[in-house]
Amino acid sequence: MEKEFLTWEEIDNICRSMAGRIKKEFKPECIVAIARGGLVPARIIADEMEISRIYTIQIKSYEQNKMAKKPELIVPLIIDIRGKKILLIDDVSDRGDSLELAVKHIKERNPAELRVATLHMKPHSVFLPDYYAEKTDKWIIYPWGINEED
Repeated sequence: MEKEFLTWEEIDNICRSMAGRIKKEFKPECIVAIARGGLVPARIIADEMEISRIYTIQIKSYEQNKMAKKPELIVPLIIDIRGKKILLIDDVSDRGDSLELAVKHIKERNPAELRVATLHMKPHSVFLPDYYAEKTDKWIIYPWGINEED
């Protein structure tokens, strides 16, 4: 599989551009980032959209750098989000099953509205984010995951 290494500057540009697109049509009250991949994009997008509330959940999708058979929610959302507009952020929608799990988990907490943003989406993903910067079949190496390239 072809690899694509992204720089911090490219990530910053992608996130700021996505934030501009999102805020034209959606005004979230808070952001939920999927740790670990969604943490950096969530912070940049939150700053650009002037959102101060960022919460996290963690989903285990890999075991020793290999994709797990099934994602596992290992850190749930502990904040009350009932009636709030939520933007869920992750770096990539690869298979899409971890995003499906995250969406299910958040919807169980009764938000007013939930939308999902990822930097990248794979063509084979079973989950279509509301917002994504690029569709690609390349293996993306993010600057925060440089040690995960193998």
